[in-house]
Amino acid sequence: MKEIMTPRDAAEYLSVHVRTIYRLVKHGEIPGRKVGGSWRFKRHALDKWLSIREDLSSNGKGQEMESRIDKALSRTEGFQLDEE
Repeated sequence: MKEIMTPRDAAEYLSVHVRTIYRLVKHGEIPGRKVGGSWRFKRHALDKWLSIREDLSSNGKGQEMESRIDKALSRTEGFQLDEE
């Protein structure tokens, strides 16, 4: 799977409908960036987002904390190339 994904790619990766991706990004609930008028998603950021959501749901933390983390991730996940 590509590192930078379109909404369709992200939907396939997360096994959700593409409309769900647009709804999540509209509400700032999933990390993504608009590039030239189109949404793009980093696979690594989506993996971190899923991990955090899993951790929160398994240890009983509330929706408020989950929302804060989602918003923070969406602000900090730029498209700089990781040095690997």
